[in-house]
Amino acid sequence: EITENDCTGVKCDNALDCIAEMRIEREVMRSSESEACMVVIDNSESTDAEKTSAQETVDSISQMMNVEDNIESVIKSRGYEDAFVIYDEDGGIDITVIAENMTESEVNAIADIVHAESGISSEYMSVCSIY
Repeated sequence: EITENDCTGVKCDNALDCIAEMRIEREVMRSSESEACMVVIDNSESTDAEKTSAQETVDSISQMMNVEDNIESVIKSRGYEDAFVIYDEDGGIDITVIAENMTESEVNAIADIVHAESGISSEYMSVCSIY
């Protein structure tokens, strides 16, 4: 079961701008996380374990970004004007698409795409629509 939330059919002044802002926020967050890891990796006083852990985090961030980009592309290829995807703090995925209303079958189709691209099951997904 996909997480129910109250973000279906949320009106924005400009939905494309809303998604662009979400992308910028995601990029700033990821860049900050990666930069913090690079400080550890480049610090001669960091232990090998700290450097390894920091490198694993950088690799994980890169992998998450690739999955998010792939999911967004597939969703857009299905006729949605735009989509935004982000892993949440709990390992789930939040998906926002531009659509005024979504049927249960449309939400399920998006969940199928997300599962195929990420391996994450629908109970760890949140699908929102904005317009």
